[in-house]
Amino acid sequence: MTDRDGLAARAMIANRRHFMLAGGSALAGIGALGFSGDAAAAAPAAAAGGVSRIGFAGGAGGEWRVRSQTTLTGESLPKVAGLTVQLNAVPAVPEAVWTLDGVISNLGYTTNQEVAELRRAQAPLARPEAIYASLIPIRKKKAWWDLPQDDRRAIFEERSGHTSIGLRFLPQIARRLHHSRDIGQPFDFLTWFEYAPQHEALFEQLLVELRASEEWTYVDREIDIRLVRSAPAQAVGAKTDL
Repeated sequence: MTDRDGLAARAMIANRRHFMLAGGSALAGIGALGFSGDAAAAAPAAAAGGVSRIGFAGGAGGEWRVRSQTTLTGESLPKVAGLTVQLNAVPAVPEAVWTLDGVISNLGYTTNQEVAELRRAQAPLARPEAIYASLIPIRKKKAWWDLPQDDRRAIFEERSGHTSIGLRFLPQIARRLHHSRDIGQPFDFLTWFEYAPQHEALFEQLLVELRASEEWTYVDREIDIRLVRSAPAQAVGAKTDL
């Protein structure tokens, strides 16, 4: 078994464990938002269907239309008009300008109590009213990864309040985190958010508070891609409600 195969296998095992702990509910809460990349949401379809790998392909079209694409830190990605989401493989989209790939992995810096709070407040993906989405790829500096695990946890929650900030914005914002660092991708994490248009101001406030934290000083590449659904939720639910 290769390292790559081993990572996918571990992610699949973690998905099944999270699904059992959640009693069949998606951990789609935003408390461990994914800017930290240190906690992931496990959801029913992922566990039941064995989904561990998610791909995002930016190109001319797809089930999501790009409203805006903003590079906040570091190197940009080429501008695209649409986004396609595919499961368990890098998207094979002929017109793709770029593809990003990630795996659903285990909770990293979140305590049992925080997981329970997230579970109580969580919202599912692919809600019919949640026609807005955002894909935010994130990379952290080498200095972050050089820190011991307990130091990263201290920055993540004790000093930055990552989970406590995120909990205030549930259940209006749903999310799913994808880990990319260990599978040779250009970003460490790919965070996916879904919300209704009337909650966009809440989403903006969430980003403002997290980006003002100490944890955020370790981010050296970030792109914010805002999207609107171009097909009914039920038509793409199998791809997004994981």
